[in-house]
Amino acid sequence: KDLTESGVVIMDCNGENEKRFPKVDGSNFAWSSDGKQLAFISKDGGSNHIFVMTIDNGNLKKVVSISESIEDLVWSYDGKKFAYIKWNSKRNGLWVLDMKSGMTKEIVSDIGKIIGWAKDNKTLFYEYGHIYSISVEDGEPKQITKVSVITKNYCNPVQFLK
Repeated sequence: KDLTESGVVIMDCNGENEKRFPKVDGSNFAWSSDGKQLAFISKDGGSNHIFVMTIDNGNLKKVVSISESIEDLVWSYDGKKFAYIKWNSKRNGLWVLDMKSGMTKEIVSDIGKIIGWAKDNKTLFYEYGHIYSISVEDGEPKQITKVSVITKNYCNPVQFLK
């Protein structure tokens, strides 16, 4: 099969039931917990946009536009929030977007990588030399690991360093 055209290709693990979405141009893809939607970041006109695509019909919805660079998009289990890292010229920060209200909030500054949401949809885990948990309500980080760690991109295994 020709996979040279740009866009997104979704298929079963065995290569069957292929669906192509050639007009989707993005990065930092994040699945909804029910597997029915795919969120991603797309850059256009100097801004970054978070889009949500419905897998059944390919419909796209722009959720928000952000002028700064963003990455590490992670969808909450209940599907109501996104966490992402936003960069400005001096530092980065962990931000949360409430999809219903459209409000964004910086939770903490200077982090390494978002690991994911807890199933309570109120706590995030991130890496910054150690692994931390943080409440999106009060923004108080708690160090979880006692030794330095490195998280691997895309699959969250942890390597402990001596």
